[in-house]
Amino acid sequence: MGSFGGWTRRRCRQPRVSPMVPIGMPACKAARKTGRTESLKLLSCCALFAFTTAIGIAGQSTPTSNGTAAGAGRRAGAFTSLYSFKGAPDGQVPLAGLLLFDGALYGTTEWGGNKGCSAYGCGTVFKVTMTGKETILHRFTAGPDGEYPFGGLTEIGGMLYGTTHDGGIGAGRVFGITRSGKIRTIYDFRGGSDGALPTGTLFNVGGALYGTTVSDGAGGNCGTVFKVLAQAAAVGTERPLYGFKGGSDGCNPLNTPLIELNGTLYGTTYVGGAQGTVFSVTPSGTEAILHRFGGGSDGINPIAGLVALNGTLFGTTYHGGANGPNGGGIVFAITPTGTETVLHSFGTGSDGAEPDAGLVAVNDTLYGTTAAGGTSGKGTIFKITPSGVETVLHSFTGADGAEPVANLIDVKGTLYGTTAIGGSSNDGTIFSIAL
Repeated sequence: MGSFGGWTRRRCRQPRVSPMVPIGMPACKAARKTGRTESLKLLSCCALFAFTTAIGIAGQSTPTSNGTAAGAGRRAGAFTSLYSFKGAPDGQVPLAGLLLFDGALYGTTEWGGNKGCSAYGCGTVFKVTMTGKETILHRFTAGPDGEYPFGGLTEIGGMLYGTTHDGGIGAGRVFGITRSGKIRTIYDFRGGSDGALPTGTLFNVGGALYGTTVSDGAGGNCGTVFKVLAQAAAVGTERPLYGFKGGSDGCNPLNTPLIELNGTLYGTTYVGGAQGTVFSVTPSGTEAILHRFGGGSDGINPIAGLVALNGTLFGTTYHGGANGPNGGGIVFAITPTGTETVLHSFGTGSDGAEPDAGLVAVNDTLYGTTAAGGTSGKGTIFKITPSGVETVLHSFTGADGAEPVANLIDVKGTLYGTTAIGGSSNDGTIFSIAL
């Protein structure tokens, strides 16, 4: 797949769409199908991503080969490339984080798999061992199983659950899959007030799955928060909890896994409010806006979800901050009552820029990635204290991966993650870094 090299992020420093314009499902779906030169005209399903012609990573050093062990006992900061995706029939372009389950890592790729369904495939579910041996569990077909998984996987009772932002009856699907790769339909979104285009990783609260859709909903084309039951006789029981309205309300939650704190769910929207929001919603559907991002030294356009640490919520925004007219994004803290503090502004020197992913908390320190910046301009891994002291731990070169856009996970003091492109075939990687 070296000849493809066709995925690169749209630099969204000058958004094509007004921050107050909601994104509809038809524009998203129409943009998905046109092949190598397609440009996702969705400020949503890929406000960040565009499919263009070859970008290439020629002339760079060879990454650590697949199969290198990564685990406890390595020196702090030691980086390992565990696996490089190869494109269809293998996976291609992993946009979501990983799930540790039964001693292995599980995840999804948005492209790759079955080339019969589109030029570059309709996505995969994969498993990779801690030593880098990968197995494709399912290749989506654009048929009744859905297509284009954007979010990651969530485990309940030995079954893995995820979403495709297209397929089903046309507006996206919640699916379940066993460790052996047997897939089943949990729920098909219908558009309209039901919502459309689920993109974030699902969140388990007491056996119920909560998530967001980017588009449609009772408030217009601004998306929803939903709840779906996945087990036993309740399979397929879904209820939209809230439809975003835009304006002073939020609009278009992107790749936003929800988080629960003290019985309330929290998340972000890319637009709405002023230029993006932090919101809360109760399990019964009562929503409140905690913060409206306003530009300037404040962030704008949050893409990722939040993490809780010692009763405070932490997150990132893709744009904004103190550096430059649009900024390189920020790390922020916010209390459950809505008091927000900017901890760090990205975008200077060899620092990272444009964090698409959220944060993970390990021993009272926060870790994350940026999709741009660093010494090679291809993204970074960083850590930051709750008081705002930031350190770059690794700068991607392309050969070892490029443009990480998904959350990291912690496994016994080693962080694991994905890059959307880069690696030996420029189709994305799985990596680890020791703390």
